[in-house]
Order: sequence, then structure tokens, then C-alpha cells
Amino acid sequence: RRRVGVRSIGYAQGSHRGGPVTENRTPPEARPMRLLLAVTGSIAAINIPSYLFVFVNTYGWHVKVVVSGAATRFVSPAALAVISGEPVSGPDWDYAAPVPIHRDLADWADTAIVLPATQNTVAKLSAGMADTLLLATVQGVRGNKIIAPALLQPMQESPAARRNLTTLRNDGYTVLSAGTARSAADNRPREGLPPLDQIVAALVDGRKAPA
Repeated sequence: RRRVGVRSIGYAQGSHRGGPVTENRTPPEARPMRLLLAVTGSIAAINIPSYLFVFVNTYGWHVKVVVSGAATRFVSPAALAVISGEPVSGPDWDYAAPVPIHRDLADWADTAIVLPATQNTVAKLSAGMADTLLLATVQGVRGNKIIAPALLQPMQESPAARRNLTTLRNDGYTVLSAGTARSAADNRPREGLPPLDQIVAALVDGRKAPA
């Protein structure tokens, strides 16, 4: 099994030492998908370990995870590292790494998905902001990029959210429709992550080699 660790200042270090990782540039269609999973700070992030388990163990994909600071309030980077078999990057930059982590991860990935994508993340990506490791990494991926929003209905209907999601579509991102869930506060129906089969279909259909 691959070595497990967390690539972050706030967690046990598991980053490369002594030089960048060299990957076999086999054509993407001839090998398992290399998926960059970017997790942001929505309550929906509590579901990510089960999604990640399916990606790795059902589909055999090679998944590397990058997390935002807010995401770590809802899901354990250590748990994601164990399930993926890879160090988890973020939320902070690893300044000791010989190659910038965001470039290393972006060059490695065939496909990236922001799951879940908060309103703040959607707004920053649509504006081209790269002030966190997660944002810089996602924007550097040259393959397919998928956004799975986790926005409450009033947020989705706001002019700003509609404008930002439209901008991302125009920039080449695939934006998935929200699914349904129950509110953690009052158990009322609310918008949640897209169904797993919809996510898998988008990842498979949109897969393409990095330029």
C-alpha cells in the first residue's frame, strides 16, 4: 500500500523529500484515472470519506486530496489520507517541498473535482483568485475540472452565485446540479451534494489527458 501522510503545516508531514515525484506518462485512457479531489468547508464534506472510498476501491482510481482550512473542521485529513493511500495536501503550503506542491499536483492530475464547492470557493475561482493552496492547485489543472456546488437555495438563486457559476461554465468548468439532503440544523430538506452516480458519470465522461 502507498505511504500515507498529511502534507500540511498543521498535521504530520508526508510530503516528498529529495525531489519531485516522477510519474509514468502512460496515456490516461490506458491507466486508472488520476483524480485531484479538492474539499472545501461545507457541512457536506462529512460525506467525502464515503465518496473517496468508492472512487478508490470500486473504480480503482488514483486519488490525491487537497483541503481548505475550513474543510478540516468537517472532515479529518488523516482519514482521507488513510482511504486514499496518499498524503493529503493543505490547508497550508509546504514551504520545504523541493517543487511547489500546487504545480506538482496540477501536473499530475488528469481531472479535478471541487467536492463540495462552497459559495466562497465558487466566487474565488470565478474571479481567478489563487490565494490558497487549493485554489492555486485547481486552477493549474489542465484536464477536466468539475464543480459540485453545495449551496443553499437562496444562495443558488442570488445574482452573484448565478453569475459566478455562469463564468465558471464559460471558462470550461463542468458545473453539476445540487442533490438533496437534510439540514443538520433542523432536519428540513435542503440542497446537498450531487448523487454519486452523477459525479462518477461526470468524471468518466469528462476525463481527458493534460495538455
